[in-house]
Amino acid sequence: MAKKKVKRRSAKKSVGISSSRNVSKNVTNLNVKKVKASRRKLGLVVKNLILFLIFTIILLLLSSYTKHEGLKYAFDTFAKITGLVSLAFLFVLLVLLLMRAMRK
Repeated sequence: MAKKKVKRRSAKKSVGISSSRNVSKNVTNLNVKKVKASRRKLGLVVKNLILFLIFTIILLLLSSYTKHEGLKYAFDTFAKITGLVSLAFLFVLLVLLLMRAMRK
């Protein structure tokens, strides 16, 4: 079976003196998606933030109570990594809250 050719829409440009004014009106199909700060996204970010904060606290406690030096350094390293991940989730949460506030 032969495949059907699908015609793609292309941006239309107006020709003439008024082309600079009409270019923004005639450009179609830009495929720009707006990011929405929905409750589902906020809930997911908050859950992940709390989870990684709990991991960080547990790993810090384990690194402080461990006598073995190798385990102490491993727990400390993992605590730093999970702390950085939780900090990244905090930044994402702040950005989503800012986007939500700017929308209203």
